[in-house]
Amino acid sequence: MSTRALTYFYNQTSDREPFTCIYKHWDGYPEGWGASLANFLVSIKVVNGLSLDEIEWVANGMGCLVAQFIKQTKDHAGDLYIYPPDLGQDCWQDYEYHVWSNRVQVQNRDCDIIFEGTWLEFE
Repeated sequence: MSTRALTYFYNQTSDREPFTCIYKHWDGYPEGWGASLANFLVSIKVVNGLSLDEIEWVANGMGCLVAQFIKQTKDHAGDLYIYPPDLGQDCWQDYEYHVWSNRVQVQNRDCDIIFEGTWLEFE
């Protein structure tokens, strides 16, 4: 049985509309997908503009962060997909992860918030 998850990414700390969504078919529970997401987030710093000295372990905005996260986690066909960033979609997800540049919120299938805090606290 699969544990599905949707992960929404937002451009700004106060955005209410995500700009992208990733669907995870297998192991979307917090100890699996959530842990992978947390480990990635605490290893990277989001910046606005790059210098030549600063290209490792940084993301030039949230779009760059999402691209790097997909590159790190997608290594075969299936399991991970880009979905429309429509809030409220029903993909039989067990969990939803909402990621801003400074915080993360995790909801279960009943839309109960089971975690909300900074990237570091999420780890």
